[in-house]
Amino acid sequence: MALETKDWEGINRCLTRLYRELDSQRHPRLMLELLHELVPVDSSAVNLYKPPNELTAIEFPEHCMTAEQVALVGRYGRQSPYAAYYLTTQDASWKMTTDFMPVEEFQKLDLHQIALKPLGVNYQLGGFLMSMDGTSHVITL
Repeated sequence: MALETKDWEGINRCLTRLYRELDSQRHPRLMLELLHELVPVDSSAVNLYKPPNELTAIEFPEHCMTAEQVALVGRYGRQSPYAAYYLTTQDASWKMTTDFMPVEEFQKLDLHQIALKPLGVNYQLGGFLMSMDGTSHVITL
């Protein structure tokens, strides 16, 4: 994949804004805002997942999920192909749902039917940031 000069300029502008943000409380939200500028999606989140079902999410746009919806995603998170993969490998590369299973199979899971579909999520991209104190930090788009 080749990027044009304007793409690199956009990435540089976003990275510079992220680097300048020193407020640790604001940093994750800014990261999501910048990702949205680079990859326009309906919603994204920094997920703090502690197996088997504890989930905290910082979402973009802000307040696009209720606490109950986050709890439902956490409850069924063990069905996520991302969770097992990232917890096992610590691989930081971006993955798509289809890297693990056909979309049709993903959409049959309770995770999708009960937790994600009501949010309008039919497909996901995920990127592993880090794991600390038993909690995985993963971005989903």
